[in-house]
Amino acid sequence: MRSNSGRDAGLAVFGLAAITWYALSALSPTLPRNPEDRALLERLRAHVAELAVEPHPLGSTANRTQRDRLVSYFQELGLETRVQRTSVVYDHPRRGTSSSRVAWVENVIARLPGSGAPGTLAVMSHYDSVAYGPGAGDAGAGVAAVKEAARELKLGPPPRHDVLFVLTDGEEVGLFGAQAFFDQHPLAANVALVLNFEARGSSGPAYMFETSPGNAKLVAAYAAASPRPLANSMSYEVYRRMPNDTDLTIAKAAGKHALNFAFIDDYPDYHAATDTPANLDDGSLYHHGIQASALARHFAALDDWNFDAGDATYFNPLPGVGLIRYGESTALLIGLLTLVAGLAALWRLRRTQRVGFGGLLRALAAAVALVLLVDGAFGSFIAARLDAAPRWHYWAYLSRHHDYLLGFVLLAGGFTVWFLAAAVRGLSWTAIVVLLLIEIGLGLWGERPAYALLLAAIAGALLWPLRKPIAAAEFAAAGWLIWLLLLGGLLWAAPNASFLIAWPLLPLLALALCWPQALERTWPPLLATLPALVLWTPLIYTVYLGIGIGAPQLPLAALALLALLVAPVLLRAGRWARGGAGLGISAAGLVVIATAWINEGFDPRHPRPSELFYVFDAALGERYWASGDSEPSDWILSVLGNDRRPAPLSALLPGAEREMLTAIAPPADLNAAAIELVDQRRNAGTRTLRLRLASPERAEYINLWLPADGRIRAAAVNGRELPVPEELDGPLWRWRLYGLPPDGTEIELELADTDPLPVRITELAYRWPPGVAPPPRPADSMRAPYSWSDATVIHSRHAL
Repeated sequence: MRSNSGRDAGLAVFGLAAITWYALSALSPTLPRNPEDRALLERLRAHVAELAVEPHPLGSTANRTQRDRLVSYFQELGLETRVQRTSVVYDHPRRGTSSSRVAWVENVIARLPGSGAPGTLAVMSHYDSVAYGPGAGDAGAGVAAVKEAARELKLGPPPRHDVLFVLTDGEEVGLFGAQAFFDQHPLAANVALVLNFEARGSSGPAYMFETSPGNAKLVAAYAAASPRPLANSMSYEVYRRMPNDTDLTIAKAAGKHALNFAFIDDYPDYHAATDTPANLDDGSLYHHGIQASALARHFAALDDWNFDAGDATYFNPLPGVGLIRYGESTALLIGLLTLVAGLAALWRLRRTQRVGFGGLLRALAAAVALVLLVDGAFGSFIAARLDAAPRWHYWAYLSRHHDYLLGFVLLAGGFTVWFLAAAVRGLSWTAIVVLLLIEIGLGLWGERPAYALLLAAIAGALLWPLRKPIAAAEFAAAGWLIWLLLLGGLLWAAPNASFLIAWPLLPLLALALCWPQALERTWPPLLATLPALVLWTPLIYTVYLGIGIGAPQLPLAALALLALLVAPVLLRAGRWARGGAGLGISAAGLVVIATAWINEGFDPRHPRPSELFYVFDAALGERYWASGDSEPSDWILSVLGNDRRPAPLSALLPGAEREMLTAIAPPADLNAAAIELVDQRRNAGTRTLRLRLASPERAEYINLWLPADGRIRAAAVNGRELPVPEELDGPLWRWRLYGLPPDGTEIELELADTDPLPVRITELAYRWPPGVAPPPRPADSMRAPYSWSDATVIHSRHAL
């Protein structure tokens, strides 16, 4: 019996929403249910609480305190524990030594001997934090997981393989600790497998998001051993093409087999003062902990460590269900069969549903117009809200980003339902004009007039043919054709991500081939779209968290693509949508967005970033407060007072284009960096200088600027060569030194024997100067991430 009633159509839309909600449940980490696991969670909490007391960046006193605590913990377990103290010159596997950076790191390495099986397992995280947050998630949770894995293995039977528990230093400023371990430590040569634990937020499940190449056997072992495996090969394909890094980047470059884990929800806490133990989600911490222990135990006892294989396709078919896995050749075969089935289904629709070429072109125009309208509207909205706003405003937006996402989805979803139903009837002139005016208006509001006019011109050309009605079968055919084209692209570029297209398409294609008339009913297409909803809903949300919080156009464009695939279901709601349901959903989305906008603001859970630092310019003998905020908070203005004045940041940071707001500060007893000439040799028109650089104030971060006029021919820091760049952006060559030892370091320069060499030094000590501090921040304010906030900045000039 045909289901043409509005009731069935409404139930279909409700069913889509229910399935979507069910699919999202995969992203809710579970909590422990038995006493043993609850005890594990309590120990994990205690580890994080001990580590994330305060910010502890590389080189800080707080970081050295944490180093000693970690050493004591592993020694009390009875593990052979050492601290690797060394210096490292930045050398990235992809970017090389283009950035002149040097760090002094102190890695904590504990060893549990195995019974003689070849190959060593390294269980890793990093214990340093950024300078502006205590690092409960990044990477306190990872450190806690590594500590519990060590406890688990030490209390259990002896492992077959040696196991190293490696807690690196200096990850946050350049992966220095990992580079020091894999390039310099003698134990690193035997490491064959690395498990790394990270975070980019404070909640969400712990994804296994990255592997080493040739991962089929490794993923199979992970799927067998993890208590709750959560991974997909799309993330592997995407992440290896992105510029993002963790310590695993260094391990993979060293040729190690590797698995990487992280949770990524509640992004506003990432690298912020709110990354505290109180804000860290128990479920995320527990998921990290149980995976680290279970996988370390499994791999340490595994006899066969031959992980060489091809890449695999893998994904979770349902929330809470283990991984489906198969090889790349199988992925190619499934993809090719899907392409063949797709072409056959399109041919069948052409014969049985009278899908003509002209109708298919109009449907394709509608599909592209839908994606462009959604992408353009939200891109312009975000541009208007954020691009021209003060940088702190981004954090106000982030404080409501989950609400915004709900509003975006409702608005885009409701608009899609209305648009598809309207296109089936034929768009009116009024509708086309209104849509174009909205796009132009949003573009002008977002200060993107050229983009807005170009988008309107393209959208207008695509919307023009839609005045003539489009059949539902033509919409289905257009959606399938777009997905088949995407599938072909994935099979060529990233075949192990093709499951995202192939499996959602197959049920609908089978329906079209075996029972094409069912596409005009309600329930068969709804059931056939289940794989698409179950696979794509977590994907869209994860893409939003990973790369779309500040620019949601990509996940919303993916939502529009998903809507094209489920168009047969949505179009069955055509009569229901004519009653205003689509526009009603959009209106609800606008209300949610407006409510999020109105409620944007700052509170103790979502504090406003504010940058204030103390400057001692030793060259000028000046001491002043400074802030780089374009719209300083009331707290900053109260510190600066009425005599504040603008000054160029380039006075402290050559090449900077921003201005800072300054005011005279109380004097503090500070000493600038000392750079002394230890030795000087002249030979054949060259001069070789041996210098000693020290920071009396124990600054954690030091910038040196040397002339980039070609006179410097060679350079070394602590005996390690620092390549002289062939080209530089400006007249100065910038060095960045992290964690300089208390007794300083030796620098050697070979240069043309000319005039004295000018040197500028800017030191950052991540604390207020002795005896001088501003009034306490309000509860709804925090030190600004990615800034010099709450630091003492000492600037000096020298001639050598």
